[in-house]
Amino acid sequence: MSIGHNGRRYLPLIATLGLFILTGNLMSLVPGLVGRRATLNTTAACALIVFVSYHWIGVRKQGALKYLKHFTGPVPWWLKPLMFVIEIISHLARPLSTVVAALRQHDGRHILLAVIFFLMGF
Repeated sequence: MSIGHNGRRYLPLIATLGLFILTGNLMSLVPGLVGRRATLNTTAACALIVFVSYHWIGVRKQGALKYLKHFTGPVPWWLKPLMFVIEIISHLARPLSTVVAALRQHDGRHILLAVIFFLMGF
């Protein structure tokens, strides 16, 4: 198994998200059905679940102080506060970028068709 023995405990989360995304994508292939992942709420909920799980697992494995210390990286002591702020902003931006990317994938085709239709005058 490629995730190893320590990774087996995370397999239910990974498998659930994978199957959820797969069924949503397969549903969107059927004419007249809209996949579950085509909405902002569903995509944001999936991104937040992964975000919270990722940080919860990190704190539980390493401890709160050691986990927070890794946000500073290997920089001189006087740059550590700046690096901490930059890394926190970076970590908070990840769910937002995931949501935007997923919605862009699903809505890209529809937006392109709408633009073409509007340029043609319907």
